[in-house]
Order: sequence, then structure tokens, then C-alpha cells
Amino acid sequence: MLAAGRSRRGGVRLVALLALAAAVALCGVVGYLAARSGRLRWLFEAPAERARILAKLHRYDEALALYERARQQRPNDPAILRGIAQCHKGKGKLAEAFVWAERAARFDHTPRAHLLAAEIATLAAGTWDPLSHVPSNPRDQSEVWLAKAEAHAKAGLKLAPRFGPCYRVLAEVEGRRRHLGKAVSYAEKAVAVDPDSRASRLLAATLAVMKGDHENALRHTDHLIDLLGHSPALAPSDKSAYLRALATAATANAELGRLNEALRAWREFIQKGGDQALGHLGMAGCYLQKRNPEAVLGEIEEAERHIPRDRPVW
Repeated sequence: MLAAGRSRRGGVRLVALLALAAAVALCGVVGYLAARSGRLRWLFEAPAERARILAKLHRYDEALALYERARQQRPNDPAILRGIAQCHKGKGKLAEAFVWAERAARFDHTPRAHLLAAEIATLAAGTWDPLSHVPSNPRDQSEVWLAKAEAHAKAGLKLAPRFGPCYRVLAEVEGRRRHLGKAVSYAEKAVAVDPDSRASRLLAATLAVMKGDHENALRHTDHLIDLLGHSPALAPSDKSAYLRALATAATANAELGRLNEALRAWREFIQKGGDQALGHLGMAGCYLQKRNPEAVLGEIEEAERHIPRDRPVW
């Protein structure tokens, strides 16, 4: 009987050991297959990943060659199509970039492809820097591109109603058309979605200045100046935004007759590395309003000293 009991216990142990060995083997097989599957997936996606890296390095032709390889495997992948559009945009081939962005939009269930198409279309409509000059009514060809930008921005908002960048595109489109009421409304919506967006705040402030609503412009510039002004080292894009905010605040204060505040903003603008000629000309305008001809001449002379060699940050 004792021998029979030991035999039965031995049999149970053997079964348990066999079950454990089978489980370990199964885990190993599953792990191997998962690892192999992950590696195959990585190899499958590698051309697109490498293309993205090359595009960021502005090596657009090499990136396009890799994107084309990836597209042969995934012809309707919106990320690949957007990448191709970005490369053509980087090369300055805006019409071709727009075609690829539109193709991506047909398969993209996010607003990103529509936003890209809208941004390309606004670039194709021509340069527009409202801080440097008041825009005129767009020419016919410009309006064709602006209409395309508007259509894609609105399509993006249908997919994501709180997507701030699409509101920002619409604000720029209406600003170019000089529909300032609509432009300001869209810019305010962009700010409401993302209050710390540098681009949305700057555009809202600029459009408010164009509309003559200088107090509202200052509301936006003050937010950015408070947000960025205390940082000891700003990234290049943040430094550009900070300088633009200071210049816009100086302009708005001067228009409101707050000349000391305007002068303070221009001095900060110059001290932080803004365009010296622009800063001194702004200060000259303030002193002109103060009826201080000696200071006006001094600032104009300073501006003239910097005009030949200055390269503004923005």
C-alpha cells in the first residue's frame, strides 16, 4: 500500500511537472511570436519612420524616396500621405503639396490632414505679415487659395469641433480678406480652445490692433508677456513670440496714448534682441507724439545705424 501511495504521488508530480514544462514552452513560443511580430511590424514601418526623421532634417528628397517605398505597402495610410505633402511643402512645391494633403484628407479620420491642406493653401495665397503692413484685398488667384484653405479648415472642425489650429487658419483667411469682425471672432475661438497658444494669441492681438480694439489686443499680448517674460532662456520659437508680443503691445499702447508704456515695451523689445531698427523707429514715433524732436532725431539716427546690418529674429 505504501508503495502504491508513493507511485500515485509520483505520478501526480510528473503530471504537474509536465504541465509546468508545457506552460513554460507555450510562454516561450508566444513570447517569440510576439517579438517576431513586433520586429516584423517595425521592419514594415521602418521606411516611414526613417522618412519622418529625414524630413525633420530637411533631407526631403531622401525622405520622399522612403515614403514612396512605404506607400507601396500602405497606399492609403494618411500619415504617409501627410508626410509626402510635408516634404513637398518643405521644398516649396505648394501646389503638389496641396494635392497630397487633399489625398491624405480622404483617408484621415482626424483633422490633421485638413489642417495641413489649409496651411499649405494659405501659404500658396502669398505672404502676409500684418505686423509689417496692412493687407490689401486679395487678388483673384489668392482668393482661390483662400477659399480652399477655408473649406479644409471647416472640414477639420467638423471632425474635431474644438481644434484650435483650424480656427486660427479661418481667422487668418478672414483677416486677409479684411473681414475683421469674422477674423477676430475666429481668433478668439482659437484662444478659448488653447489659451497658451502663442500663434493664436499673437494673431488675435494683431487682428484686434487692425480692428482698432487696442484694449483687447493688450489682453492677449499681456498674457504672452506674462507667460514668457520670466523665463531666463527661451526656445527660438518662444523668443520670436515674446518679441512679437512686445512689439504689438507697444503699438497698441501708443495708439491709446500710453506713451510711457509703449516706450517701455520698445526698450524691452530692443534689449531682448528684437530688430533694432524697428524698435528705435517705434520709439521715435512715441517721442513724436510726446513732441520731443530731439529724442525723435536721436532714435531715427539709431535706427539708421542698424538698418544695413540688422537681421531681425522674426
